[in-house]
Amino acid sequence: MSCTVENRLWRPSARLAVAVVASFFTAMSAAAGQKADNGLSSYLATTPALFGDMGGLRPWLGRRGASLSINETSEVLGNTSGGIRRGFDYDGVTTAALKVDTAKALGIPGGTFFTSAVWIHGRNLSADNLGPILQTASGIEASRDLRLWELWYDQKLGSKADVKIGEQSLDNEWMVSTNALLFVNTMLGWAMVPSADMPAGGPAYPMAALGARLAVHPAANITVMAGLYNGRTMPDRWAANAQIDNFSGLAFPIGGGPLAIAEIQYSRSVDRLTGTYKLGAWYDGQQFQDLRDGALRRGDYSIYGIIDQQVWRQPGHGTRVLSLFARAMSAPLNDRNPIDFGLNAGATLKDPLPGRPDDTAGLAFGLARVSLDTGTMTAGHSETMIEATYQAQVTPWWQVQPDLQYIFHPGAQGATPAVGNEMIVGVRTNVAF
Repeated sequence: MSCTVENRLWRPSARLAVAVVASFFTAMSAAAGQKADNGLSSYLATTPALFGDMGGLRPWLGRRGASLSINETSEVLGNTSGGIRRGFDYDGVTTAALKVDTAKALGIPGGTFFTSAVWIHGRNLSADNLGPILQTASGIEASRDLRLWELWYDQKLGSKADVKIGEQSLDNEWMVSTNALLFVNTMLGWAMVPSADMPAGGPAYPMAALGARLAVHPAANITVMAGLYNGRTMPDRWAANAQIDNFSGLAFPIGGGPLAIAEIQYSRSVDRLTGTYKLGAWYDGQQFQDLRDGALRRGDYSIYGIIDQQVWRQPGHGTRVLSLFARAMSAPLNDRNPIDFGLNAGATLKDPLPGRPDDTAGLAFGLARVSLDTGTMTAGHSETMIEATYQAQVTPWWQVQPDLQYIFHPGAQGATPAVGNEMIVGVRTNVAF
C-alpha cells in the first residue's frame, strides 16, 4: 500500500479488508458444502444477503413498502509496469440505498422514492501511481468521503410513461452498455467522452445533479428518454476538484447551464438471442474554456451509439451465452474538448466453466483519442486499453473478480512519453449485506 496513507483513514479500510478476506474463506467453505452443526455454512451458501433479514428489519420495512440494500465493493489493484511509481493500493465503496413504494407506504399509486449514500475509502491507484492515464483503472476510485449520492422521486404516468425528479447520477441510466458494466476500468461504465469533456466529469458517480427525466414506452420494445439537468455538480463552477468542493453531496447547486440529453432504445429477440440498441445525444449549455487561447465558449455536445447483442447460446444449455457490446461516442467541438472520440467494445461469456452457471468472463477494449495538443497530450494520438476479467459468484451474496488491464500509450503522449505502457493487476470483491 502507499506509504502516504493517513492512519485515521487507513485503519478502518484495513479492518474492512481483513473482514472481507476472512468472510471470503467462510463463503468458500460454505460453497464447498461443509456443513456446520449450527447450520451457519448452509445459511451462508443460500442467503441472498450476508445479514439476511437484519433481525427482522427488512421484513418490517417490506410491510411498509420499503427495501434497504447495503453493498460493499472492495479491491486491491496495482501496476507492475509503467506509471510514475509501482505498487498496489486498496480502495473501496460502501453503498446504502433505501427504496420506497409509495403505493404501499403512502397510498400514492405508481410512485417510487429512492435515496442512496456512499462511503468511499482507501487509496486511488490512478492518482497515486499511474500518472497521465485517461482511462482510469477503477470505476469506484474517488475522493474519500461519506456523501449523499442520489435523492429522487419517480412517478408513473399511466402504463407507458414515467417521470423522475430530483438529484440523479446519470451513469445509472444514460449511455449505459449493460455488458460493459462487468468490467473494472472506469470508462466501461461512465464513458470517456463525458468524463473528459463535461465540467468535473459530469453528474456521474460519486456526483449527481438536480434534474428531471421523462421515459416513454410507445411499444413493448421501444423506450424514448429525455432529460434536463443542472450542468454543474459543485457550487464553484471553476473548482479544481468538484468532489472536494461538494464533499458531502448536500450542496445541490443550481444556476449552471442546462444539460439536456435524449436517448432512444430498441430491443429485439431472435432465436432466443436478445439485443438492445441505443442512440443518443447530449448538449451542455455551460461555458467552456477554449483549450487554445483560454477564451470562454458557450455550449458543447456529443452523439453516441450503443449495441448489446447476444450472439450465441449453447443448445440445450440455458445459461451459457456469449454477448458482444460496443459503444462509440464523438464530441466534434475540438476547441473545448480534450477528447473528441471514445470507443469501447468487448465480449462477455455467462456460465464459462462447467458447474459455474453464475460466473461471467469478459474481454474488453477501450480507446480515447485526443483532439488537440494540451501540453501533456498530443493531438491525434490515442490511449488504448485492454481488460480481461472473471467474476466468480462464490455465494449468492458474494462475488470475487480477478482483473488484468494493459494500457498502451498512457495519456496519449507524444514521441517522448513520460511513462511507459502500464500493466494493472488486482482483484475486486462485491458483498451484498
